[in-house]
Amino acid sequence: MRTVKSILSKALSLVTGGSKTLFILLWEILQAIMSQITWTVVLERFLTRLLVGTLKWLKELSSNQLVDETIEDILDGLRQKGLRETRI
Repeated sequence: MRTVKSILSKALSLVTGGSKTLFILLWEILQAIMSQITWTVVLERFLTRLLVGTLKWLKELSSNQLVDETIEDILDGLRQKGLRETRI
């Protein structure tokens, strides 16, 4: 059993070039993926979701109907501008 593990370990090492090479390959893949992402879009979506969540939270806190209507107007305006992330 010990010899089988040793043989498999050496075979894997030959294929991957050792663990250091495998980690370098994974790091380069991660860097390539991260450089492809348009971070402004990710930030915009995050901030939109944060804004919508905050407005919903504010609406729940308020017993003032004027505040509730204003928040609904803001959310409707965001939805009409084509921001899909304003899931209400």
